[in-house]
Amino acid sequence: MYPYKRVRVKSYEVALVFYREELERTLGPGDYFVTDWKNERDVLIFSKRDTWFIRDDLDVLEKTGKLSELVEFMDLQDSQRALVWVDGRFDGILSPGRYAYWKDYSDMRVELYDTQETCLQTKGIETVLGWVGAGSELYRATIKDGCVGLLWLDGQFDRFLEPGTYGFWKEPREVRVEVVDMSEARCEHPKLEALLKSPEAASWLYGFSVEDDEVALVWLDGRFERFLPNGRYAYWSRFQEVSVEKVKPDAEQVSFDGLDAMLKSVFASTYIKETVVSESETGLVFVDGKLTEVLSAGKYVYWVRGQDVTVQVMDTRVALLDVSGQEIMTADKVTLRINAVASYRVSDPVKAASSVTDYVQSLYRDAQLALREVIGMRELDALLTEKDEASRELRETVQARAIEFGVEVTSLGIKDVILPGDIRELLNKVTEARKAAEAAVITRREETAAMRSQLNSAKLVEGNPALMKLKELELVEKVAEKSDLTLFLGERGLTEQLTKLI
Repeated sequence: MYPYKRVRVKSYEVALVFYREELERTLGPGDYFVTDWKNERDVLIFSKRDTWFIRDDLDVLEKTGKLSELVEFMDLQDSQRALVWVDGRFDGILSPGRYAYWKDYSDMRVELYDTQETCLQTKGIETVLGWVGAGSELYRATIKDGCVGLLWLDGQFDRFLEPGTYGFWKEPREVRVEVVDMSEARCEHPKLEALLKSPEAASWLYGFSVEDDEVALVWLDGRFERFLPNGRYAYWSRFQEVSVEKVKPDAEQVSFDGLDAMLKSVFASTYIKETVVSESETGLVFVDGKLTEVLSAGKYVYWVRGQDVTVQVMDTRVALLDVSGQEIMTADKVTLRINAVASYRVSDPVKAASSVTDYVQSLYRDAQLALREVIGMRELDALLTEKDEASRELRETVQARAIEFGVEVTSLGIKDVILPGDIRELLNKVTEARKAAEAAVITRREETAAMRSQLNSAKLVEGNPALMKLKELELVEKVAEKSDLTLFLGERGLTEQLTKLI
């Protein structure tokens, strides 16, 4: 048996010589003869191509100091992790433990991280997260443009995250990332107060509180967003300008720049009320049932939050009112159906709104009562002959009542008087008899006038022969025209000539 061992170490290898299990020396590339008389030396050859120097006794070997030129030792504590890059290529993540790698064979780069810092900060984060074993060590979060990440550690809010890709160590803390789309301008997170307490909150959120007696007006980039009641609110202000105006709604008119935009809001009717009064109208504003203002023509807006605001618009133009189908008995017990028509206008809007519940209905009722008074005190014949007088009395009676509730009656007249069927037949017979009598009188008058005219003509002819001759000539002319006769008159008279012809 030879007292030595022949050892050949290749260019990419290292040989370790152990004497009685303790490291004695190292051998670089080359051929060696290692003396071993009692078989107490062991020579182990390691390939640097394996990158890692793997031994169970790394602690012992490191303490000898004989490998310091060849091997880099690492000791990762429980809260530490290491990223390993070999020749610019990501090789993996090291968990807690003892490691050693060859220094001079490959370009080895090791990045140490404390997992207490939670977030992994490295330029090659996408590569690291794409490694097959990354999921066991790292929590991946991807935040798109227009979004924000909310980082929660052990259930507590930690910070806001810009758009990008992040890796977080899963241990020793519980990690959760919420991705929020900031196109939803309002932040309605259930833990809003925790977000607003963050030191970074001012650069991300515009937070504000609205008291019980206030209403907030929210504007985004100069555009009206909405009304908000009492409560705690926040809007994302990272990529938009947020402006909030807090007001106390009262009975006064609302006047703000951009009022038209406010009126178009979906929830506008809950907070404000618009009223338009035209040229021929008057508006009455009631707040909690009390009249507070009289409005002329124009557009008005009032707060309705926390108070009952009602605007009653009164038309002051002349209007017509039909009082039809009124069955009324005259003084002589004849039941008539009367149709009347009134024209009126509101002269005092305040009185019209406050004196009666419905001024039109009140006017209609008063017109009914007045018709019964005026018609009931007259007999049928008097009513028919004094219709205009009855209408005048009717208007005066209704006007005296209507003025008490702010209405002016400009006219009121009886339009139709409808008689019962039997009365109508009797009146028709009376009218027929009256007309017949009048016709007889006229006939007799005409006959008398004709006889008187004939008598006067006879007297004139008797005393004037020449007039007689003219009458004869007129008669001859008429006869000649009708019978186409030619008459030659001589010395004798026309009468004699006609007698001979006959």
